[in-house]
Amino acid sequence: MATIAPKAAEISVRLSTFIFIGLSIITAYSIGWYIENHRRPLRWVVALFGTIAFMGGTLMGSGLDWNRIPGPYLVVADGRSIDSSANAAAQWAARNLPDGAHFAADRELGALLAATGNQYLVIGVPGGGNTGQILFAPSFHAQARDLLRRGQIRYYVIDQRLAEGLPHETYYVVNGEAPKGTRLTHAELGKFDITPGSRRIYDNGAVRIYDVSGLWEDSTSAVRAGR
Repeated sequence: MATIAPKAAEISVRLSTFIFIGLSIITAYSIGWYIENHRRPLRWVVALFGTIAFMGGTLMGSGLDWNRIPGPYLVVADGRSIDSSANAAAQWAARNLPDGAHFAADRELGALLAATGNQYLVIGVPGGGNTGQILFAPSFHAQARDLLRRGQIRYYVIDQRLAEGLPHETYYVVNGEAPKGTRLTHAELGKFDITPGSRRIYDNGAVRIYDVSGLWEDSTSAVRAGR
């Protein structure tokens, strides 16, 4: 099912909590009844196996090691991607960018800025495509600019560390951005600095915010003028 619908895996993980609440009640009742009707030593055996099952479920159900243990930045890894650099960028955006401004970012930075900065995170683009495809574009060719235009994306937030490895959470922005296992490169991220129309307005060393409206606003005006 997860192969057909990639989101199914994430949904099933979230639903498992509610499923196991019912199962745990039934199991607890069954164990209690069984203990009350059998020999006393059996209680210790059941308690031992119950402890093992609980500890194993907790360890296995809480995710991979990197998600349970605090540590340095990891590429697209839930809380391990939210560090002082990410928080500083989010705070700056909240103070300096207009409310409701359309922006794009990787999945972790995007969620952080949308929650704290009062901006509008764009992932899927009207008419087809997504903002992850903009990241993987080797340059701001016509297709990349068209994605920006259709999404009305004014700002793109880039964590330079994305190029350090593959995302721990399967994809950088959204499923379908590129073939699975494709790694972002410094050259792909670097196009934001070398393309006229893309202007860096914030930089804390790790996270940069670009005003990319100059890459598509002129074309939008030209289309309107031709109508």
